[in-house]
Amino acid sequence: MQTTKTAAAAGIARLRKSYSGLLASGKKLSLLNLLDGPHPSIADYCRSYHPNAANDQLTSAVKNWSHSYGIWLQSGEHYLTCATYLFPAADYQRGVYVVKNCAVDYYLNETIGRDVFRKLSPARQQEAARMIRRMASLSDNFQLPALPLPVESANYEMLCEIRDTSPDAWFREFLKMYSYHIGITHRDTTSGGLQKVLNVNEYINLRLHTSGMPHILLLIEYATGRFLDWKWLERQGMKADMEQLQRDTALFGALSNDLFSFEKEVIDCHTDTNLVAVYALNNPELPLPAVIRQVAAIVNKCLSGYFETVSRMENRLRMLETTHAREVEDMNVCLHGIRQCVQASWIWQVYTRRYKRTDSIFRETTLQEA
Repeated sequence: MQTTKTAAAAGIARLRKSYSGLLASGKKLSLLNLLDGPHPSIADYCRSYHPNAANDQLTSAVKNWSHSYGIWLQSGEHYLTCATYLFPAADYQRGVYVVKNCAVDYYLNETIGRDVFRKLSPARQQEAARMIRRMASLSDNFQLPALPLPVESANYEMLCEIRDTSPDAWFREFLKMYSYHIGITHRDTTSGGLQKVLNVNEYINLRLHTSGMPHILLLIEYATGRFLDWKWLERQGMKADMEQLQRDTALFGALSNDLFSFEKEVIDCHTDTNLVAVYALNNPELPLPAVIRQVAAIVNKCLSGYFETVSRMENRLRMLETTHAREVEDMNVCLHGIRQCVQASWIWQVYTRRYKRTDSIFRETTLQEA
């Protein structure tokens, strides 16, 4: 374990040295330019996006709810805006439920998440691990344990609200996905904690689930009230396309976040649970600018895949409009929700102050003077 931890620390030290040189040069990289390709510009693609009209009311309601359970964090203001951005089509009641889900997830991330867990005392790590096992087991036994902690009670209440307003089959899949996310995310996922340096593909598969994006995509169905009919999709030969679309959408959100949060996570917190860090550890001969370009190429591949699959699915749906009008209408609503998720993933990360700093190597995360 120590050998892996030491080697990873040395790799991160090299990365931070390369970062210091790039920062001192005054040259700024543009994430927008790095994500340029044959597909539409992500900035242009986002021009049609509008956040949830009840953004302020949703944020206020969930903030008060979080206070009632003692799980409100001051930094939560930033994250709740992300939640409302992801679900612009939700009505007020469904919007409250999905933002509550994000509030619980954020509290866990900030107090015992993958970047925090290793810094906890051994006793606190054991306590957190026991709680996470209980929360992750709800997919097997959906009931509160005796003497639950406040965050467990908040989580259970939120899940009951979603359960009572969704189809049984959908909720079972959502609970399974959400519980898996809870279990896999809140532990030490650094190279030292895993006792190995993950290769790039291993990290991407892990990051897919630690990001929470798979269950976020399920919540997009819930927010619109239009739930995917997977049997119909299979009959129309569209099941594989929808699965690929969801994966590309989820990975775009997750891996673009690793670019936006690189300085916060790797430079400030010295963690290697970030695709930039993992790519650098697997390719120690590359300077930071080259690493960032390679990571951006991975993100861009997800974005290109998204555009290609959406186009193919939209063409197929147009062919089915006259014979399957209701199913096509439901599918168009779902595709619009996924489109808004891609847009929100970009817009919120550019907008939020969570990743902004006075001195940054990226234009998008440089704090502008008022």
